[in-house]
Amino acid sequence: MANLHIVRSSGFTHNKLRQCVQTLMADDSIILIDDGVYNIHHPDMMPFLQKQKVYALQEHIQARGLTPVSDSIKLCQYDDFVALTIDSDKVITWQ
Repeated sequence: MANLHIVRSSGFTHNKLRQCVQTLMADDSIILIDDGVYNIHHPDMMPFLQKQKVYALQEHIQARGLTPVSDSIKLCQYDDFVALTIDSDKVITWQ
């Protein structure tokens, strides 16, 4: 795995998602946490669902009453999140 991009803010209210997707390399992954989970419905995310590995913290999805629109978004737990950060070359947080 190359870089892990942690997206913590909604693309509907901030431009961090757009900045993140503009910097993605082929092997990079994205994990959506906090209000970043709202991006599962953001149009800027849709083209990347087939190209990148996209994860979302299941507890954060459930806390906001959301349902993923694509099976390409892998729901994960906190221990999965920790493993992703350890396995990544670099971790970049977009707040």
